[in-house]
Amino acid sequence: MSKLFTEWLETKHQQIIDNYIVFRREIGDQRPAKEIENSLVPAILLIRQGIAGDAEFETNFKKLLYRIIGRGLPIRVMEEASFLTYKSIQQILLAEEPSQALLWSAELGEIMLIISQLVTEVVTTTLEQNQSRERTLLDLLPVQVFWKDSNLVYLGGNKQFAQRTGFSSGAELVGKRDDDMVWSDRAEAYQADDRAVMEAGESRINLITCSVLPNGTTLWVRSSKIPLRNERQEIFGLLGIYEDITAQKEAEQALQLAQASLDATADNLYWINEKAEILQVNQAACQKLGYTPKEVEQLTVFDVDPLFPPEAWPNHWQNLRENKHLMIETAHQTKAGDTYPVEVRLTYFEFDGMAYNFAVAHDITERREATVKLEENNAMYKALLEFASTGLVMVESSGKIDMVNQQLTEMFGYTADELQGQSINILLPERFRAGHGQFISSYFTNPTPRLMGKGRELVACRKDGSEFPVEISLSFAKTSTKAVALASMVDLTHRKQVEAEQKRLQQEVIAAQQRVIQELSVPIIPVMDGIIVMPLIGSIDSMRARDLMRTMLQGISDHRAKIVIMDITGVLIVDTGVASHLDKTIQAARLKGARTIVTGISDAVAETVIELGIDWSNLETVRDLQTGLMVALDSLGMTLNR
Repeated sequence: MSKLFTEWLETKHQQIIDNYIVFRREIGDQRPAKEIENSLVPAILLIRQGIAGDAEFETNFKKLLYRIIGRGLPIRVMEEASFLTYKSIQQILLAEEPSQALLWSAELGEIMLIISQLVTEVVTTTLEQNQSRERTLLDLLPVQVFWKDSNLVYLGGNKQFAQRTGFSSGAELVGKRDDDMVWSDRAEAYQADDRAVMEAGESRINLITCSVLPNGTTLWVRSSKIPLRNERQEIFGLLGIYEDITAQKEAEQALQLAQASLDATADNLYWINEKAEILQVNQAACQKLGYTPKEVEQLTVFDVDPLFPPEAWPNHWQNLRENKHLMIETAHQTKAGDTYPVEVRLTYFEFDGMAYNFAVAHDITERREATVKLEENNAMYKALLEFASTGLVMVESSGKIDMVNQQLTEMFGYTADELQGQSINILLPERFRAGHGQFISSYFTNPTPRLMGKGRELVACRKDGSEFPVEISLSFAKTSTKAVALASMVDLTHRKQVEAEQKRLQQEVIAAQQRVIQELSVPIIPVMDGIIVMPLIGSIDSMRARDLMRTMLQGISDHRAKIVIMDITGVLIVDTGVASHLDKTIQAARLKGARTIVTGISDAVAETVIELGIDWSNLETVRDLQTGLMVALDSLGMTLNR
């Protein structure tokens, strides 16, 4: 039989791939169809090898898994691919080979079980090999990491987190609770937040919060919380990542101030041409990379960024030229071969007939030391201001606009001359202008770098009267003649549109998944005119019983069935509740004018029915599905000829 199934799979190779591509599209995979096909073909060939009983199947599949892990793909990608491949084959089986569907599905299920076991074995082996290295890496991370069990008891943490709590190592955290920590007064709130994450089963990534400590100090924190799941996808604990980014926030605001005041820049600056050649860098970049200025001028982007392939540069340059501003996260490599992660802001501009990419690279592992002074002349200051990636407006204490950059004029539809000397209220909707002067006075009385409008959405107004959402960061500068506030504005219109679209697509995916699960849980197989088969597998509860009855009645109507063969070979447990569900379903079918034959009652199920005293004397039962088909054919006056 395995040989027949293997030969059948070979004839359905392209159809399986086509179904798989459709399923990938349904879950949002937008890769080219050929790329998806190339990633699936090795798996299909190995599945056929396994069904054919090839002794090399497990060895070959392990090699495939190690290649996938070596490319850095998460385990869920392998599990997702296996499920969609199984679903693709199962769909074709049910549609084209109903007579073989049950038997071949069982064979396919055995192979998928072996694949699942191989994934677990390979992942476990890989994790064991890397465990020591990962522990070292955790302690080297510039963030605080901890993990708890489902009862919110600490299971460990990295060295940075342990030291913050007053311990010398993560091992000393084991068994402790938040009530035992220095923040015991906030333990209840922390635990409530942890429970919410585990109950929702969803990660909270890069959540940035700001609070004012009792001594008046502003504290910025970036935190992430991730539910931990076992191999059965059950949540058994929580992983937390905590980073004090107060210095990072101050450094970012200081960078904006430096760009406005001509004093210095804390980040690495690169001037790059269309050929990806580095024309010039600042001293901070030379020091970080370990090159002299002359050595840097001999390099290209690909020498500094090992993650950027040369073949991707043409599309990258075109994208930058069209969008003017981009932000990416990547890694830079020093002359000594060391790498460090960076956040790079890119700006496209043209000067004297030539096109340039002005790149500002920020070392996100050393944010606390991000401010470095760099003296520049007035012309360079003007260029930095004009080509900044956000809208900038400088405001005097009187509320009058002192200076704006090109990005802001494009954002609001004004020219720089139209805004110069005007009240900042010109950029606000009419309804907010009356009380805005008080906010300006309050800020200059106690000027601190901060996000404006914390806890509420901010709205700005263009020259044409249209309104749009914005994010505004404030910083402060004082010279010998005047004090000014510098506001950095980001148009959030596109971001909110993307968030709304992502939410809509997520709901569509969830609804589609629910429909697929419901269809697979209670299948209807039309055998021939007037006869349908409904195979049942697994346990039957109240909710599934309603689906079972609804599906049977719909199948009777759709196929005009006179006989329904209900095969319970796959039902391992029968109690009074299951018996009641089956009785009600059969009564409903009888009301629709259909006769029900129950097949596949195992010895264990028969013994259970007798021991429980369940009365199935009114049920029409036969030994197996084949016999049931023969009885059904006979009752319709048909015979099966060989």
